[in-house]
Amino acid sequence: MDPDHLTSPGSTLGTVAYMSPEQVKAKELDARTDLFSFGSVLYEMATGKLAFGGSSAGDICGLIVHQQPKPASQINPHVPAGLELVIRKALEKDRNLRYQHASDIRTDLQRLSRDTTSTRLPAARTTEGRTVIARLFSRRSMIGVITVAIAFLAMAFIYVWRQHGSVPHKRSGESIDSVAVLPFATNDAAFEYLGDGVADGIRYRLSGLPNLKVISSSSVLRYKANAEPPHDVGLELNVRAVLTGRFERHGDDVILEVELADTNDNSLLWGQQFRGKFSDLERLQAQASSAVSEKLRPRVTTQETRRYTGNPAAYEAYLRGQFYRAKFTPEAGRKAVDEFQNAIRLDPDFADAYAEEGMAFWLLGQGLGTLPAKEAMPKAKQAASKALEIDDNVALAHTVLGWTASVYDWDWSKAEQEFRRAISLNSNEAWAHMGYAFLLCSLGQHERGIAEAKQSVEVAPLDIAIRIGLPQVYMFAHQFDAAARECNEAMKMDREFPPSYVFCALAYHFSGDDDRAIAAAQQGMRVGHADQDYVKQLDSLTLVLSIHRNGGMNAVSRRQLASEVAPNDSFSAAVLYAESGERDRAMAYLEKAYENREGALSYINVWPSFDVMHSDPRFQELVRRVGLPQ
Repeated sequence: MDPDHLTSPGSTLGTVAYMSPEQVKAKELDARTDLFSFGSVLYEMATGKLAFGGSSAGDICGLIVHQQPKPASQINPHVPAGLELVIRKALEKDRNLRYQHASDIRTDLQRLSRDTTSTRLPAARTTEGRTVIARLFSRRSMIGVITVAIAFLAMAFIYVWRQHGSVPHKRSGESIDSVAVLPFATNDAAFEYLGDGVADGIRYRLSGLPNLKVISSSSVLRYKANAEPPHDVGLELNVRAVLTGRFERHGDDVILEVELADTNDNSLLWGQQFRGKFSDLERLQAQASSAVSEKLRPRVTTQETRRYTGNPAAYEAYLRGQFYRAKFTPEAGRKAVDEFQNAIRLDPDFADAYAEEGMAFWLLGQGLGTLPAKEAMPKAKQAASKALEIDDNVALAHTVLGWTASVYDWDWSKAEQEFRRAISLNSNEAWAHMGYAFLLCSLGQHERGIAEAKQSVEVAPLDIAIRIGLPQVYMFAHQFDAAARECNEAMKMDREFPPSYVFCALAYHFSGDDDRAIAAAQQGMRVGHADQDYVKQLDSLTLVLSIHRNGGMNAVSRRQLASEVAPNDSFSAAVLYAESGERDRAMAYLEKAYENREGALSYINVWPSFDVMHSDPRFQELVRRVGLPQ
């Protein structure tokens, strides 16, 4: 190479012909600079010519900043259109439009290699005197160029990762205070649960780092199907960094790639690749977690090295269970229980599997309401307690015990103790914050409850099941305008989530606007048609609101309401009758709710429908039995 193409003494660092526009302009650099340089190398491999060649360093710099290189196919007609597209994207002047990550360019090259090699090549013809360059330009040689480029890219970046472990960040002095771990891509849809599970494990371990907000798994699921630039994710989730990854399984071999990106400018902060056997998956996940932790919080010792299980089959069943639990449906919840129990059979000392089993039972009994409380809650308690016998530091197990103590045992001091313990172990445990919020409100401590509910939403901003808890807390505090506002925010996130319409209708009703309340309930019936349980609940609520608006019950409406009452939800029936002015029937259903130990009974003291019954001695006696303050 011409010596003038090399770095001049005292000049900007870098071989001039392979420098990026930002290097020439002496701007701050990031990993995208290296991808531009790689594009220059790839151009030269494909054409035999420099992308930016000139008679002096000054001329070359001018070309890099202002001129596009001649299309590679015009120099070498055998360059595939796909390869030319890769080169053009790598050599984009604007680094925001350039490849953002090494994995992206490698994936495009691998796809191009597959597509090129799968196409039948014509038989080679030899011509005497054919030059070496001519042979290089043959289509068959283009396959070699692509293959070499893939290998070069992989070796170069693996070398950087192994030697340095990170890409220097231009604002290395700044601390990352929040991160979202997005679902990991996989090389096969059959391994989706593994990609999700590995990401979730890393997310959980990062939650143990001090002063770091980690967004909940349920809030990032939407990005599985809709890949977005880190900057956009950062705006939506209010985080400073995004961790992405790719999980590949090839027989018994596993490749795990992880990248940490700055949401301010999409720049790569750090990346690393981990390889091993599938039986070592948990160890690879722990290595990735430790590496990310070191980049986010150097010199901080955490419990991130705690081993889940030594049984690979148990760990795989555990990951499948997490995958199903995240779907938040009755059918998936039952599958989650089966997978967690399978993990426990394979490893009876698997603490986290017991905790997840407990959470799945709690969701089936309370969150989803598909199992009777007397069946689900004891199983949830037993599983969570077993988890803590093995390891007292499992935050999720303490969360489950907090919920069961508050909504089943009505043991308020025990519930507070468990929720506080869970939050101390993992400040990003959204269900612990929301459970504590409901507990505080049931005890009349509304301002503290609202603060906890907001904290829950902060770490799980796109989790609709968490988000709908905030308007309920406002409703308990009798702040009905705020409750309606938050319900409408929830509707913007998911227009087809029926509970949003239930609580929105109630909030409007409690604020005195029955017309808007009925409109909200009717809209909920239209959008929630797939969930017949909620459609029936909304239909019953519409009837009661109409009765209330029209001045009270009559013989016809009384028969209609009796036909609407769900036999397995005594608390909701009590609400309907209380709203209709039928206090005796309301008390009868509250007594049934007490016999069934229905969780919602924990909130009778703050549920607005029962305000008119507070002076009733029967109601006061029920409050005393539940153990709530009077």
